[in-house]
Amino acid sequence: MSSFLTFVEYIGIIAFAISGALEGIKKRYDYLGVVILGIVTSTGGGMIRDLILGITPPYSLRSGINIYLAIVVATIVFIVNLLDDNVNRWTVNKLFDETLVLSDAMGLAVFVITGMQVAYNISNSYSAILYIFVGTISGVGGGIIRDMLVSNTPYIFDGHIYASAAIIGSTAYHLLTYYTGLPVRLVMISCIILIFVIRMISYHFNLNLPRATRIIK
Repeated sequence: MSSFLTFVEYIGIIAFAISGALEGIKKRYDYLGVVILGIVTSTGGGMIRDLILGITPPYSLRSGINIYLAIVVATIVFIVNLLDDNVNRWTVNKLFDETLVLSDAMGLAVFVITGMQVAYNISNSYSAILYIFVGTISGVGGGIIRDMLVSNTPYIFDGHIYASAAIIGSTAYHLLTYYTGLPVRLVMISCIILIFVIRMISYHFNLNLPRATRIIK
């Protein structure tokens, strides 16, 4: 991967490692459980992406840097949690929830776009469906694995606009890449911001897609 793409992916690793570690803390897991959730959340989507694209072994396992980074970040989050006993509990819980949402939204946005760019780097002749699918699964894959490990309903089925934000952002990235002459870095940054903003607006205003609430007898 290019140095810029690698740098952006590191941001996603950090964001999703925080998200996974916080979920482990929320479930009151021990240190190992927190670290494992940090690792799978931050690298799971990228590994699924690589396997779909025929990249073996996956990037995260080649050098191990992404996994080492996830371990360090999850460890820091775990240690910080041990030191917050003297802080007002309401403030801690509010900060906890907001940090979890922010880190998860940033990880989602970054991995959707870096996932697509990895696919473009391999070939620009694939169908739009493949690029959008690879981008979306890169963004949500780690979270799905995390939620399954902690016995939660996968967030893409139950959270505020989440996978939809990934699909919108990946579609925008594909259109801008194919039909404009904008620099790749500008398109990447713009679409990362787009996904992040959609995700945070939906969280702030409690927006959801229509739910299957009627029971058919």
